[in-house]
Parts: sequence; structure tokens; C-alpha cells
Amino acid sequence: MNSILRHGVEWRRLLQAGVVGISAAVVVKVCCQPELPESWRQRRTFTVVPADTKVFDAQNKALQMVANAAGLALHDLQRVVRSNWCGLELIAEVIAAAPENDKRSLAEQMAQRARRQNLLPQADDVQNAVASSRPRPETRRTYGVDVGGDAPLYLASGHEVSDINAALEQLRDEGLVILSAEAQHEEVRKALRLPGLGRPVREVPSREILALGCSAPLEPSAGRRHFLLRGTDFAEQVVVPLLAPIMPLCYRYFSENRPDASPGSFLNDGNGHSCSRLYLSECQLLVSDPGAVNQMWHCDAWLTGEDKCEGLTVILPLTEVDDELGPTNLLPGSHLFAGFNLGATMKGLKALAAAGGSVAPTPLRPGQALIYDARLMHRGLANSSYNRCRVVVVMRLDMLDTPPPGATVFQTAMIRALGVLLQGLSSVYKVLPIPNLRTA
Repeated sequence: MNSILRHGVEWRRLLQAGVVGISAAVVVKVCCQPELPESWRQRRTFTVVPADTKVFDAQNKALQMVANAAGLALHDLQRVVRSNWCGLELIAEVIAAAPENDKRSLAEQMAQRARRQNLLPQADDVQNAVASSRPRPETRRTYGVDVGGDAPLYLASGHEVSDINAALEQLRDEGLVILSAEAQHEEVRKALRLPGLGRPVREVPSREILALGCSAPLEPSAGRRHFLLRGTDFAEQVVVPLLAPIMPLCYRYFSENRPDASPGSFLNDGNGHSCSRLYLSECQLLVSDPGAVNQMWHCDAWLTGEDKCEGLTVILPLTEVDDELGPTNLLPGSHLFAGFNLGATMKGLKALAAAGGSVAPTPLRPGQALIYDARLMHRGLANSSYNRCRVVVVMRLDMLDTPPPGATVFQTAMIRALGVLLQGLSSVYKVLPIPNLRTA
């Protein structure tokens, strides 16, 4: 009986959200004209550029201060940071930006908090701490479980997001952002024996990917092959390091949403006990073959009654992705529906209206990254081409205390129904007449 009542309450909330959405559509259409697709995409794309030399040096000096305060050699501190994904590099940025007289005391304070939270070992225990995180190959049974592996050191990459505060605001408000870099992922393409850039990928034999050490592919929907890569040398040495330039944005987002977990707990101190931290919960190679069908609307995470981020999903295209190849279709702002908060829901609907409904940010090219909140409703569209494959790397970052799956079967059915409703609303919304379409 309690289960029936709980499900009834959730369906009532779903219905309320749908009614609010339909009622608000016409009003929002009049007050908030949507942008053209190209304009919308340009305004939400940020560039990864080489870091300022002086700032870069100051951040590395701050990291050295933390190492000294913790009684560790810098090399050992970096090994620990790589092995536990604690985001201590973000704290080095905070220390570097502090007044000169406060830097040393701040570094000592951060080192003490990290040790209290069991995120920094003693000098004589570094080897054991690092060894305990060594990766093991992922299987279907360990999907979503922390199988170990190293975090990319973003300070070592020497890159930064051109306007990281604006990108963070975009990710906060609409739940998605596009980062663009010059990297072309040549090592990944070479390992997979893909043709050169600008040439279509006609076929991706499973045997080529299985030779890299991953398990047999999952096929949750017709035409899609998901190869689990975590724990393989290919993932550790070639794929995961591609996250380095975007980690500053990811750490900031988690720090803001989860002040009780690292790296936010370094700044807020928490309760002094062992706290949660990030880990790589997913690293897949996704191949959408010609004829692949639409996915259902879904979320990678769903929190009822709460309004905080559970995870971030990162999509790195290895081929040019256009509308024909079945890009990722998203509902901007839908991550704000998770808490069933009226104010957040209206804010999410406003973001959806600004985009003109559901969006598929295309074209995407190798070197770009689509990042979205795991609560955002999305789906992969059908590959309507006759002889081209869509090949992307999908990675997801989660907290240890909120591992996948982030939604029950019943909640998944709710999300699917709400996604269909919002997609229908988007279709109607797009054909509503407007006097002057904004172009910039």
C-alpha cells in the first residue's frame, strides 16, 4: 500500500509538472522569443585555450605549498591526487588567488582538512594508498562501480576554459555546455583504426575494439554498441587524459553542488569525517551504426525531493556529428525538474523556451566536448544515414555515495513519459507564430 501511495504521489507530481509546462508555454513564447539554432549553439560554446603562464606557475607553487604542509614530496602528492580524484588542484587555484600573506596558512589548513577526511595519506603510506586504487578491467557486473584508475592532472595540461565563470553559469542554468579545443584525439582514432579527419567512418568492426581489452559490447537499443573501456590500458593512457582540460569546470560544478564532498569539503570543512569524492563511473566507446533507432528519453540520474547534481556526462565525438548521424537530443533546463520545486521548474522551462524546445547541438567535431548534468533529459537520435557511423566516447563522473543507476525502473518510466510530453510540447512550441525571431 505504501508503495502504491508513493507511486501515486510521484505521478501526481509528474502531472503537475506537465500542466505547469503546458500552461506556461504560450506565455513564455510571447515574453521570451527563442534563438536560432546556430545562434543558440554559438552562445553556449566555450573555447579551451593555453593557460596564462604566470597564473599557471602560481597554481603549481600553491600545490607545492600543500605538499609541504602535508609533509609529502610534490611527486607523491600528485600521485595521490591522481589516484583518488579529490580535486586538490582546484584548491591550489584558490590558494594561488589568495593574498600573499594568507597563502601558507591556507595551504596548511587545506592539507589538514584533506587528511581529516582521509583523502591524504601519511608519507610512509603513499605507496599503499596509490596501489589500492589500481584499475581492474570493467565488466557488466562492475558497471557503475569504482574500478580504480587515475584522474587527469589538469594543471599539468596547461590549459583553461576561456570564460570559465560564464561556462559554469551556463551549465548551472541550462544543464549543458560545449567546450571546443584544438585537440583532435589522433591517438584514439589511430588505436581504433579510424580513417583520417574529414573522411566518413563506414564501419567499425567490433574485433578492432575488443582487441583493446574491453568486454563484449552492450546493445541496449537496436543499432548501438556500447563498449565498456574502464580499466583497460587504452582508457587509462589514451582516453581518460582527454578529460584534463575540462576538469576545472567539472570540479567547480561539483564543489558548488556538493559542498559536503571533495573538493568542496576542503573549503567548507564538512564534519571532519571521511567524505565522498568523485570517480569515473563510466567510460564507453559508443558506435551508432547506420539504421540505429531513437533511444527513449531518459536521465542518467534522478533525485526526487532534492536539487543537487549527482553526476556529469561528457561526450567526446571521434567523428563529425551532424543531424543525419543521430546526435544527442537534449531538453535544456530539465535537470531543474528533479527536485519538483516550482521555482526551479519554471526556471528550467524558461531555459527550454530560450532554446526553442529540445535541441541537438550539431555539428560537433573531434576536439569538442558536450558536457551535461546527469539529471538532464536526453536521448540519442536515430542514425538515418546509409553508410556512416557515429563514434563517440562517453564518460561520466559521479560521487561515491551516489553511484549509478540514478533512477529506479518506475522513475525511468516517469522520465520517459515526461520526456515524450515535453518533446510534444516542444514541437507545438516551435510552430507557434512569433513576430520577430531573435538572431543574436
